[in-house]
Amino acid sequence: MSGQSKCASTKRDLEILVADLQSKLTLETEQRGALAAELDTAKGTITRLETELAETTQRAQDAAAAAAAVAAAAPPQAQVQDMPTIPKPLGTLRKLEELSGLSHADYKAIQRSVRNLAVRADLDVTQDFRRQSPESLAKLYKAAREEHLILKRFQNNWMTAELTKRFLQKRRKHAVRQGYINRAFLKMSARGPARRRQRHDTPEV
Repeated sequence: MSGQSKCASTKRDLEILVADLQSKLTLETEQRGALAAELDTAKGTITRLETELAETTQRAQDAAAAAAAVAAAAPPQAQVQDMPTIPKPLGTLRKLEELSGLSHADYKAIQRSVRNLAVRADLDVTQDFRRQSPESLAKLYKAAREEHLILKRFQNNWMTAELTKRFLQKRRKHAVRQGYINRAFLKMSARGPARRRQRHDTPEV
């Protein structure tokens, strides 16, 4: 092989080597970019979770303080029993706070308690209030009465039932917006075979 041929062969080998190195460098640069993007996403997620945790902790502290204040201001058991009961109003219950006759602070405290109890009761948010387990609702009503003695005045737990119903409606709407529940499934579930209607505003147990 002549010197010129050897030189050409060496040049081609070098070109191939350079091209290979450039390809590897490009791949490594892309991988580093992807890792950097993932790192930024992870940092953003951590920041968001820390913020949510702080907000949740603050809400829990506020709820505990409000519950303590309501408990301190609540009338004694004997006094509650001597008070007249409150029947469920006829018609729509849109202005529930006004219909309850409670102070704004008491109403909000009871609303928070019912919401927390509903979460712990693990009610099925994909189902209408009327399709919830009567046993789960009965336990929820009892726990609510124990936390807020004033709820004993509301006949057949209608106040607690209405607050639970509204909580479930909000959870269902939120789940649909977030894509946790398929809207078509929700409509199909609502049109499902009718069950024997249960009375959920049960008497005290």
